[in-house]
Amino acid sequence: MPYDEQKKKLGHHPIYLVKLEIGSQVYGFTSMRMDSFETGAPPAFPTLLSVSTSPTVLTPAKGFGVRSSCSVTIQDCPWTDVGILSASELAATTKDPDETGTLWGKFFARHPFYENSKMTVKTGYLLDNGGTISNNFIERVYFIDKITGPDKSGKVTITGKDILRFADNSKAQIPTQSQATLDVDITSGGNFDITDPNDDIKNSYDANQKYVRINDEVMLMTSISGTNPNYNIHVSRGTVPTPRYSSSAMAVQDHGAGSTVQHCHNFVNIRPDDLLEYLLETVAGISSTYLDKTGWASVINFGLSSYLFNALLTEPEGVKDLIEEITQHSIFLWWDERAQKVKMKSMLSLTVDYGPFTDEKHI
Repeated sequence: MPYDEQKKKLGHHPIYLVKLEIGSQVYGFTSMRMDSFETGAPPAFPTLLSVSTSPTVLTPAKGFGVRSSCSVTIQDCPWTDVGILSASELAATTKDPDETGTLWGKFFARHPFYENSKMTVKTGYLLDNGGTISNNFIERVYFIDKITGPDKSGKVTITGKDILRFADNSKAQIPTQSQATLDVDITSGGNFDITDPNDDIKNSYDANQKYVRINDEVMLMTSISGTNPNYNIHVSRGTVPTPRYSSSAMAVQDHGAGSTVQHCHNFVNIRPDDLLEYLLETVAGISSTYLDKTGWASVINFGLSSYLFNALLTEPEGVKDLIEEITQHSIFLWWDERAQKVKMKSMLSLTVDYGPFTDEKHI
């Protein structure tokens, strides 16, 4: 007997739960009246009207594909802030809901920066006595993209997307746009004074990140000295990683005062899983708790550990675009909203024995 029919026959009741975590404040909404949507949580608002989810659809070698999403509709209502404000804050306010305003009216006033906040959606069944069992619920996690409404009937719609939205080109780029500029005109030589108000060049300079770009010329920094915002850099001109750049990038050029000194980012012999970890965690700011690093390593270790990437990025590149380039090399990456992990698979997973390959066995 199908799971849903089993539950209905046993007298269990389908229910939806939605939890919004806006900073330290938690809001709970349910599709039927409950004391609380989970142990220790504030009161749940029984104003949830509908929940619609869409799964990820993978598109081999064509980027992220269609990413998972969720749409939630909630009815606005008057509210006295019980369960939202502390006891002392409540004591200083009126208890008349007609005077204090609606729940969502005050929500927008208190949380203007709700975008990217965590939204948990639970679907499952209540027991006949109104209790819950965790095994009866499927939990999915999304992150708020936008909230619209209330409309003329008081309905609010929340759209949630998967965590890979943090890698969108508009949100995450590498290298970041530099604010450093040349102090004077230069023609030749390798000793320049620059103004670097945000320490873009200074902070990016380390063992592997020593390249800068001025107009179309890429240079290798050998040292940097000075204090904010005035620095002096020594460079080796006509030196770029080969064969990744043509001779035109090494050509010594003249540059005018005020030209941007752009810090570059150099990836050297980096594994796909390490590259994705850096792009998603360090650049896009996704918490490591959401990255299935162990699973990624097992995919790459299964015959792809020598599959290495090299790239010198001389201008800001969107993380999404870079990851989509990686996916063109047979690697799938997606957000599993149930496991709450970014997962990876490859179409080219190989055993330790790389051959021989035959038509009968491999095609």
